[in-house]
Amino acid sequence: MECERLGVTEFRVVPNGDRVWVCQECDAMWREGDDRRAPCFADVLRYLAEFGLTAAALDPVRSATGAPPYQRAWRALRDLVGEGRLSVLRVGGYAGEARDAVGPWGPDAPPLNAAQEIPADPGPVRLRLSGGVVVELAVEVPGGPLPMPGALDHESGPDFALLSRADVESVLRRVRARTWETPDGLGFDTGRFHGEVVLTTDRPSALRVRPA
Repeated sequence: MECERLGVTEFRVVPNGDRVWVCQECDAMWREGDDRRAPCFADVLRYLAEFGLTAAALDPVRSATGAPPYQRAWRALRDLVGEGRLSVLRVGGYAGEARDAVGPWGPDAPPLNAAQEIPADPGPVRLRLSGGVVVELAVEVPGGPLPMPGALDHESGPDFALLSRADVESVLRRVRARTWETPDGLGFDTGRFHGEVVLTTDRPSALRVRPA
């Protein structure tokens, strides 16, 4: 049954256009025509895995920007630690795609396969590039909506400061991460991604995600 904490959101499965409804905390899923008052049809991640898909195949029918701030932050953290992505930025993605989004641009930019940190200007979102791919995505939590870098600055980023340690632990359970205590917070490893969540007074203050 749905956990009734974050509610159920409608998605379209991108490859086939199917519509499904998913609880954003417990990953319970219902298909079109199912009675959502009844026990769920399946766990959405297992359902997607049967077709060789991940949560990236889910396209919200209603824009995520219309979701309550807490719900947006919970989802964004799940996407970051579970899928390695923040908006269009992806851990393990091509360096060229990352630089197209956040810069630097122009003839003076370093070669794409060079070790570098972007964007050029200081900010709370940093990407480390090496060998032509994104090898780390780091976020310094500002205590409000996250300012997005470069060409993404029109977006209002998630407010990770709304989340508590319990919320972080809930997200890490949902992505089936192995976790451990660190001097500054929590370490995690999903099998695909690993990193750290720095906690200050039981609120996330920094996030770092790298390929496993």
